[in-house]
Amino acid sequence: MNQTEAAVTLMSFIFALSITHLLQSLRDLWVDHNRVRPSASMLIWMATLLVYTFLAWFATTHQTEHGMTSAQVGLKLVAAVVTYFSCAVGSPKVPETGILDLADYENRRGAGFKVPVLFMMALSLVLNYDMRSQDAGHGLTMAEFLPSQWIVAAPVLVAVVSLWRREPWVRTICAVTLLAVATWVFLSNIDLV
Repeated sequence: MNQTEAAVTLMSFIFALSITHLLQSLRDLWVDHNRVRPSASMLIWMATLLVYTFLAWFATTHQTEHGMTSAQVGLKLVAAVVTYFSCAVGSPKVPETGILDLADYENRRGAGFKVPVLFMMALSLVLNYDMRSQDAGHGLTMAEFLPSQWIVAAPVLVAVVSLWRREPWVRTICAVTLLAVATWVFLSNIDLV
């Protein structure tokens, strides 16, 4: 096993833990639904984090087949750790007693899982530039690179709006938008759209 394969194996464990946090939280919310005050925005954010994690995991394994530089491996490892923290914070726990209000949870802890998503988007810009330059055989100019990165810029804008505005309808629209973009990117990466 070479260094890249070892790093990808470590990233796979980190991604698996991220997914486990989200799925266990969703299971607990379902089982204890009578003690949970639901929030569409928070539930959709959890689904979005799940899709982003699958997307990052599959992208990492796909790039391993095509070769990665040490810098790409390092950035991917940082992205995996950031993904884990986002998923861990975005996985509310139902308390032993009392009610869990998911809208209140998002108000109190939303920055804890939304800011890492912004960080992941910044990392993906760097990785996208590096991979596209590698494919082109030369460094790309910003004029060549930036038009193709609307798929990163749109989620950044939506996540910032979701951090800034607290109205439930705004946050729900933002969450639905992010889920739609993440799902479209995921499906296009596995050649289903």
